[in-house]
This record gives sequence, C-alpha cells and structure tokens, in this order.
Amino acid sequence: MIESYSGDNYTIKKCVNYFHNLIINELQSVEINCWVGGGSVKSYLASEPIYDIDVFFATKEDYDNAYSHLINDKQYFVIFESDNATKIQFGRKKVDLICQSFYPTASDCIQHYDFTIVMAAVNSTGLIYHRDFFIDLAKKSLVINSISNPLSTLKRLQKYIKRGYTASNQTMMDITKSIEENIDNDKIGTECNGDGYSF
Repeated sequence: MIESYSGDNYTIKKCVNYFHNLIINELQSVEINCWVGGGSVKSYLASEPIYDIDVFFATKEDYDNAYSHLINDKQYFVIFESDNATKIQFGRKKVDLICQSFYPTASDCIQHYDFTIVMAAVNSTGLIYHRDFFIDLAKKSLVINSISNPLSTLKRLQKYIKRGYTASNQTMMDITKSIEENIDNDKIGTECNGDGYSF
C-alpha cells in the first residue's frame, strides 16, 4: 500500500530537493531521523500554496535534538509552541516540528493520515506515498484512509472542499459513521474544545 518513488519525474525530484534543502538535510547532518509529511508535500506536487510544513520524528529524542540544534543556531527562532508542535522560523520560511506523535518510520506515519491525498512524505531517501495518492490527487478526490479524530477529519473535509476537492457519498458516510460511533467518547468532547493537530 505504501510505495517508494524510484522514477525520474522532474516535478517529484524537484519536490524532494525542495524539502531536503529546506530542513531535512540540516537535521540529517546531525543524525536526526525526520521527514516532511502530509499537506505540504501534497500541495507542492499539486502546485498549490503551502500553508504548513510539518516535520515528523521517529522518537522524542529526535524531536528534542532537532529543537536544540535549531534554536542554538541564530538563524532559527521559535515563534510558537504548544503540546502538538513548535513553529520555527528562519528567514521567510517556517516549519512545524511535530511533537504530538512519534512513528518509527515515515511509512508508519502516513498510514495514520485520514485522506489518501495527504498520504505522502519526503524522507532522507526520497518520496514515499500511498499507492492511490497520485490518482486521488489528480482527481482532487477525498478518499478516506483512516479516521482517528472524526471531527478533525470533518473540518479538513470542509477545508478541502473549499479548495475545489470533492467527496464521494462513501466518504461522507464514513465520516458520519465514525462520529456516530464516537459520540459518547471523550475524544469527541476534546475535539469540540480544540482541534487536534492537522496534517
């Protein structure tokens, strides 16, 4: 289901180089296991505006080391911190260091994303992606992969529809069913008070 790109497509190579040069090479140089995943990779490949660049880590130690490494460099500075992420700015660029969850690999990470159109990541070796990623992205089709936070998924659904994406009846039914199944769960109440970190 998760594949690694091994071709010679110019746009994909440009995407990988962009995120490598932006932040991955800097962190890999001090042996920090990280990758950029989710919406920013999708947006780059779809030639859409990039709103957030999420950097994920294999362990909390990787996150802590990345935080220390960057803030000890005067060109990087923290502009926002929460329990979910730390936003770092350097020049006119910003990245979010994600500390909400940690995953052994980029492949494990993207398998937790809700829509297939964001199931892509750039790691030290290149691009990895869900087998339906490029098809669904080309069709601008919102297809559910998994739902862990139904209200957050519903909010992202609304966001993507405003950007010209479409959702099938099945996608709508999947989200509705998930909300119904979790309506008495504390998670729903938590999400009503504050959305989980979006990918």
